[in-house]
Amino acid sequence: MLVTANKAPWLKRNSGVELLRTLSMFLIVLAHITQTASDLPSVPIDVATASHQLSHFVLSMFYMFGAWGNIIFFIISAWFLLDSKEVKCKKLIYLVIEVWVLSVSILACFLLFFNRLPLTIIVKCFFPTLFANNWFVTAYILFYPFHTILNSIIYGISQRKLLSISLIMFFLYVICNTFGKKLFFPSVLIFWITIYFTMGYIKFYLPNLSNNRKINICMFLVAILSLLVLTCLNNVLGLKFSILHNQMLYWGGNYSFFWVICAITLLNLFRNLEFRSKFVNKIASYMLLVYLIHENLLFRRYIRPLWLDEYIKYIQGLNILAIIFLFALFVFILSLIIAIVFDNCFKNIFDTLTAKIYKVIKRFYSLGESYILLLK
Repeated sequence: MLVTANKAPWLKRNSGVELLRTLSMFLIVLAHITQTASDLPSVPIDVATASHQLSHFVLSMFYMFGAWGNIIFFIISAWFLLDSKEVKCKKLIYLVIEVWVLSVSILACFLLFFNRLPLTIIVKCFFPTLFANNWFVTAYILFYPFHTILNSIIYGISQRKLLSISLIMFFLYVICNTFGKKLFFPSVLIFWITIYFTMGYIKFYLPNLSNNRKINICMFLVAILSLLVLTCLNNVLGLKFSILHNQMLYWGGNYSFFWVICAITLLNLFRNLEFRSKFVNKIASYMLLVYLIHENLLFRRYIRPLWLDEYIKYIQGLNILAIIFLFALFVFILSLIIAIVFDNCFKNIFDTLTAKIYKVIKRFYSLGESYILLLK
């Protein structure tokens, strides 16, 4: 998913999965642009509220696509990590360096054109991982070092025990938090561990089911149609009862059972496409940078709203759905171009820095470990 330190693996990967990775990133971009539009004074849209307009309903779906894209991204990552036998420290170091350099570079560009930026924003830009400016990346950095421990548990226990763990956690942190909110102290990491155990069971014990095209298509259609029906129902009831007026996004949140099923079935379907395309795989390898660029703290706060507001004024009369979709496509392509340029300019430098920092960290860690082991 977040392979950066060694880009060679993308050449060997199934292009169906890489195509899904790219499509899921566009879903995330589309959701973020919808969020930006809903915050503009010139666009009287609140995607969380019920409305008589079909376009309003579709925009609410656009907004919820972000959660769907995030789940797809992690599920793709989990599918590959389940086969991993070691933690690649250089991969994490490279990722932290890449995130930091990109954040500080964008900050430097902003300071050239903006005389004043709040000190808190500047500090956050200097510590993007610490302050989780892009929560998905920080969560992944925290999750990745422990995936081999999770693999040891999955490999070391019986099928029955793995099924029990998966079912219990899935019930507590997916199903319960679909119908209720913030139940049993959920968090991104707990949710990901839940999905990881579930994917482990599916990958190792349900190969026939996960490879069955008809079953996965049926499950996908049932899940997406159920989400649409429930959201429509919320919209209808929200127009009649004030207590439900702002519950349009209720069924499509970050822990949504429906999005999880849609994501798993889509992975199974795209995984079984089994085709190889260097172009698709190469484009997919830039998706992390596309995410970091389009959702950069400064870009999303200052530039994206300004550009979108001017774009809406320039194309007056065009349907709001077309405006949001086309602007999302523009931001996606622009972010991809910047990602390609950034990667080609800095990759060799990052590789060198990663190797040097890794040696220093390894040396100090070895010394500290040796000293602690001598303590009695």
